Amino acid sequence: MDGIVITPGLRRYVAVDMLSSVAFALLDIGIAGARNNTAHKARRAYEFYMSLLSELAGLDTPPAHIFLVVPDAFDIRQHLRFAETFKTYAKKIETAWGRVFELRFLFVTRRFLREERLDVETFGRLTRFVESYGGVAIPANVDTSSERDVKCAREPDTCLRHINRALDLFATAEWRHLLGPPLRSVLSRYLRDARVDSADTTSHRLDLISRFGTRDASLLHFTVSFVGYLSKKRLKVCGEAYRESQKED
Repeated sequence: MDGIVITPGLRRYVAVDMLSSVAFALLDIGIAGARNNTAHKARRAYEFYMSLLSELAGLDTPPAHIFLVVPDAFDIRQHLRFAETFKTYAKKIETAWGRVFELRFLFVTRRFLREERLDVETFGRLTRFVESYGGVAIPANVDTSSERDVKCAREPDTCLRHINRALDLFATAEWRHLLGPPLRSVLSRYLRDARVDSADTTSHRLDLISRFGTRDASLLHFTVSFVGYLSKKRLKVCGEAYRESQKED
């Protein structure tokens, strides 16, 4: 397995053995966190990330690469506000852990289209944060590029169109990540796309992150990693986690 994604909702399902010897860890506040516009979201994300980094650093073989999603919101005004507030916390994280891990911050791109046309003002503000943080995370599970939220599993063509637009618009980003794309209908389209550096997908609410296509990975690299991880021993755990998540949803 290449790595693992940890959100507050997934944390209780992540056992220590899942964290051992992974190459990557992606830390995220999750969709539920993005929908919740609490005043102290940036601070809480910082505390959550710092706690996880401390735990990861204590492993015998900690992941070398850590991706941290800048706390985001579905509302664009809140989204930009959180991104500005988190700059101070990002510097604190860099100071505390920059020598232990290779850290990469991913800024989520949202609401840059209005009636399918580029919203120049919002795009300009998003671009400045991309330059500040370096990496971008493009929503590919629930697409929020325009005013309407689009579930990618239901409307893959719309999502693919918006993802392609984002990849072209934010092409200068140091790293481009797809957040939660459905494997068959969306992620499979980008397995050899040089514009994409990484992605994570969700199955039974346990996430994996995979580098694919653009580096040293084969076309089947993601699928092989995924199948290898879901051993018979863990299938039961995944099923239980999924059932619990369905109750919560």
